[in-house]
Amino acid sequence: MSIKSMFRYFIFLVIGMSFIVYGIMEIVTTKNVKPELTDEQIIQRAKELGMIEVKEAWILEMTNQQ
Repeated sequence: MSIKSMFRYFIFLVIGMSFIVYGIMEIVTTKNVKPELTDEQIIQRAKELGMIEVKEAWILEMTNQQ
């Protein structure tokens, strides 16, 4: 085996091992980051931030026209 082919083998080995280690680290670190939210919680949070529903927008538009 020549030095050049051993160097290639070593490079591919290091790249492969780094993918495996990075994948394991991603699985471990992102396990508890994303909380499960229900649709009601999302809608409630959006209303706190200023979102209005289509029905509310239609009612506001109708009252402003009168």
